[in-house]
Amino acid sequence: MNRGFTLTPAQLRALDTVIPKECWATVSAIKVLGPRLPNLPFEEARAVARAHNYPTAKSYRASRPNHLPINPDMFYKGQFVSWGDWLGHAVLTKGPYRPFEGARSFARSLGLKSKKEWASWISQRPLDIPATPQHIYKQVWKGWGDFLGTGNIQGRNKWISFKTCEDAKTYGRNLGLKNHDAWLVWRKSTERPSDIPSNPNRTYPEWQGVRDWLGLSE
Repeated sequence: MNRGFTLTPAQLRALDTVIPKECWATVSAIKVLGPRLPNLPFEEARAVARAHNYPTAKSYRASRPNHLPINPDMFYKGQFVSWGDWLGHAVLTKGPYRPFEGARSFARSLGLKSKKEWASWISQRPLDIPATPQHIYKQVWKGWGDFLGTGNIQGRNKWISFKTCEDAKTYGRNLGLKNHDAWLVWRKSTERPSDIPSNPNRTYPEWQGVRDWLGLSE
């Protein structure tokens, strides 16, 4: 019969230095003398957490030693700074984040195809990559297609791929439309292909105005 065994808090802390963190999940029969754990002082508990090199709060909660609190932000309220500080990362979970270009390059390297795939992936992200880049980088945000490098623009019901700006502009110029009003009528018609945006001024950063788009002389 597995009867378990009893340790003092000090003995349990010492045991943590020799038992690999992945083995703690199997240690279920330890009884601790004295007050219920966790009872480590904040600085000591944080040092233990940092020594395990957890990449995220989620991984910490899943495999932390039994004598560390599952919610240190609540247990050490008033001393807890952030998850980045608790886990010993150079950056904090709420920033600072990478510059937009660096975050976008990283995102594109992941090979994700949509916002939905991004949402499934974000629990694994480095702490200097925001979970909601559309909000953090809102001043320079150009859409998920640009951020993930897919070239896709989100439509109402599906993701559609538009032509490049140059190809779409060539198409627009070949329509023979004479002015802005003519474009406004045409863009709402059934003649517009799905790969030509109805609002190219919002789709393409290279946009230079309707006269350039339609190839009209000054």
